[in-house]
Amino acid sequence: MILAGLSCFSYAGEQFGVDVPPLPAGLATADSGVLSIGFTKTSGTVIPSNFSFRTIPQQSFYVGEKMTFSVRYTGIPCGELILTVAEQTTYKSRPVYVLHAHLYTNRAFSFIYEVSDTLTSYMDVEGLFSWKYIKEIHEKRFRGDPEDTVDVYEYDQAGGHWTANGNDRGEILPWTQDMLSSIYYLRCVEWSGETDLVRSPLNDTKKNYDMVFELGKIKRMRMAREWIDARVGK
Repeated sequence: MILAGLSCFSYAGEQFGVDVPPLPAGLATADSGVLSIGFTKTSGTVIPSNFSFRTIPQQSFYVGEKMTFSVRYTGIPCGELILTVAEQTTYKSRPVYVLHAHLYTNRAFSFIYEVSDTLTSYMDVEGLFSWKYIKEIHEKRFRGDPEDTVDVYEYDQAGGHWTANGNDRGEILPWTQDMLSSIYYLRCVEWSGETDLVRSPLNDTKKNYDMVFELGKIKRMRMAREWIDARVGK
């Protein structure tokens, strides 16, 4: 799937050369960060008997935010990726952000491989974790059969279980992220000299992982048309 690796997205403000809003105070850092993400498969969960929902205040994104990124293949523009915070609603009596990621190919590239994929995440407003994740895949190779699938994944954070299309798939740890909510969770981390590594449970619709965000040393690097000082993930 084209969107399989979406969680490896890195946010560095205007350095992408697209119309990206400035980083709000909730993501104030001394320098930009480009991150690598490590994954370690988890083998079990332990749900505390006195479970209560966490609260993480954030000012890093807002309802109505839209970010558009150019997607290139071997340097040639082939489409766009659009990330949006569509609305705030309720899910299972909890306030949630409805997040969308839409990837589509341009007219020229679609003759070779046509893509119109959408990911939707229902992310808890107060605790910044995933409740529900929807994958809509619409892809077609040249002279190939189209692939049109819609899969729905739900995460019972308090009960410690997840389902795929209504079928129980096993256990999860509290505060599990999906592939899209993990991007927005990362944006809410207060990166500083004392916060170089952050861990979070992740479910990629197949397995559970221990996801690790780590910042390395500052390096000079080129991004889009500019040279920036960035702490590169390792």
